[in-house]
Amino acid sequence: MKNNNSNKGRKNKTMTTQYPKERKDAIINKMLPPLNTSVPELAKAENIPYGTLYTWKQTYVDKKCKNTKNTSHSPIQWTSEKKLSAIIETSTLSEQECNEYCRTHGLYKAELESWKTHFIKGSEQNVTQEKTDKNVLKQLRSENKKLKSGSRYFCESLFWASQPKQAAKT
Repeated sequence: MKNNNSNKGRKNKTMTTQYPKERKDAIINKMLPPLNTSVPELAKAENIPYGTLYTWKQTYVDKKCKNTKNTSHSPIQWTSEKKLSAIIETSTLSEQECNEYCRTHGLYKAELESWKTHFIKGSEQNVTQEKTDKNVLKQLRSENKKLKSGSRYFCESLFWASQPKQAAKT
């Protein structure tokens, strides 16, 4: 007779495979830029379940986002001066050097391009606004001159109107 009570008191555990940290990190790096190896491709090549790879990647991304969101190094919180400095620093770099700069500073090349476009549009708007401001100022000065001359005439007419009329001498 078999003893059916042999599993009594034990929790139902699933088998999990432990992977060395170095191997896990190497596989995660393969999923990230610049390699961007697909999860199905890696799962087949490394003989690791899809779910495990997706979990590793999501955990890595969540951890990275958590570490960069609230720091002053996050590109979202960069000042305009720092953004302009990054644009200037990368303007003379080759594509490879620019990519390296982006990696070391936690940037995407698209962010640099967006900032560059923003600064160019902003400076163009400033020039246009300056011209508009000059035209408005010219109009205001002209109107002011007209009002001053009109008010002088108005004041003079009030003054003469308030004077008693003298009878014409015959």
